[in-house]
Amino acid sequence: KEEEILMSAVQSMVKGGVPVKKHIKTDLMPILLEGDNMEFFLKFANETLETYEKVEDPPKPKVRVFGMAVWAVASPDQWKQWSAWIEESLSEAKYKQVDGAIQAFKAEQASKASS
Repeated sequence: KEEEILMSAVQSMVKGGVPVKKHIKTDLMPILLEGDNMEFFLKFANETLETYEKVEDPPKPKVRVFGMAVWAVASPDQWKQWSAWIEESLSEAKYKQVDGAIQAFKAEQASKASS
């Protein structure tokens, strides 16, 4: 499946030292940030992923993974706006899963930093 191919390709790049996050920020993000591209992209992607998750057997956490990836490349100011668009495009339950995963990750990182 495409997600298995994509994820293994990304993992290979990361293991090979390719700065994936840097490329996303410098090569992809400037295109998405032009005009209304980012709002459209986030809403369309989340609506599509949530719909696909509902029919997938067994379901995979596509929306959560996508949301965490978007959060990882966003500045705090960008995340304020982007999370609002994500919330608008998802069911309440699905948005709570995404936000809960991000909050749990942040708490885990804070705990590691204070150890």
